[in-house]
Amino acid sequence: MGETRPRVRTHTGLILKDTLRRFMAAVCLAVWLPLGLGCSTSDLSGATSGATGISLSGTQAGNTSSQASAPTGAATPESEPQIPDPGAGASSTQPTSGPGAAVAIAAGSRWETRAYVQNPGSSPTVVIVGGMHGAEIAGFTAGDEVQKITVRNGRLIVIPRVNVLGIKNKSRAVEGTGVSDCNRGWPSSSSEAPKGFLAQEVWKFLVEQKPDWVIDMHEGFAFHLESSWSMGSSILYCSTVGPTPPEVDSMLSAVNKPITDPQHKFSILRMALESCMSGSTGAVLNARSMIVETTRPLPLSERVNQHVTIVRQLLSELQMI
Repeated sequence: MGETRPRVRTHTGLILKDTLRRFMAAVCLAVWLPLGLGCSTSDLSGATSGATGISLSGTQAGNTSSQASAPTGAATPESEPQIPDPGAGASSTQPTSGPGAAVAIAAGSRWETRAYVQNPGSSPTVVIVGGMHGAEIAGFTAGDEVQKITVRNGRLIVIPRVNVLGIKNKSRAVEGTGVSDCNRGWPSSSSEAPKGFLAQEVWKFLVEQKPDWVIDMHEGFAFHLESSWSMGSSILYCSTVGPTPPEVDSMLSAVNKPITDPQHKFSILRMALESCMSGSTGAVLNARSMIVETTRPLPLSERVNQHVTIVRQLLSELQMI
């Protein structure tokens, strides 16, 4: 009799624990999904990954219940244990070496960051951005690596750590501006201004540069082909620019080549990317723009290498390297 009581309590406790976990997962998805990229859930409607045959057209705007349910124990912003300690290589310190000339953005302010420009006046112009979200370590670490690439043709502009205070605080917010997500509040027309001082200064710089291509490097919480609620391991191409160009298909092939697990391969998703920086450079500046999302459960070195592989493949396709 005394031995059965602990079993009953343990079984009941497991049921309660599992129920609570499922409830919290549902709450996390309902709150996080519209916020994840700084884009509305309506951007998912009609999105496709042509290279993999995946369709998200059944997703209804604002209805998170139409998303594929995350499996029990799936990583969420609250539960993800895989974020590594950034260590010495992931501080907010700007890189000091590389072939590009440093240009200050938001100069003299607490939000000052740097762009590194190679071959001013040349074309095409490719802009690479990292560090939009400070907790997404692979993005700005890859930005530091991309900044070291030397191009022989065209103009390469790298902003490796755009949100330096966000990196310092491991946050997606822009400290001291009231902007809770650095990748939100970007303009949808030339008559609009971005939200917050940092975005306004970055936007002014981007407008002056007239980019032909823009890549914004991010990280997802799970592999998209396993968990459709996450954008991990995806190339999110701005659909307002027109059909997906062949260079993007080549980028997809290059990054997928060493990946053996089919569920961990990258896919192309076409989205409006409204309110995101890449959506704005696409809709307003007519640049071929995209967000690249790696997946956090992978080792940091692998995620960084995936970002760099995608960038190098684009530069190769454009005969810049």
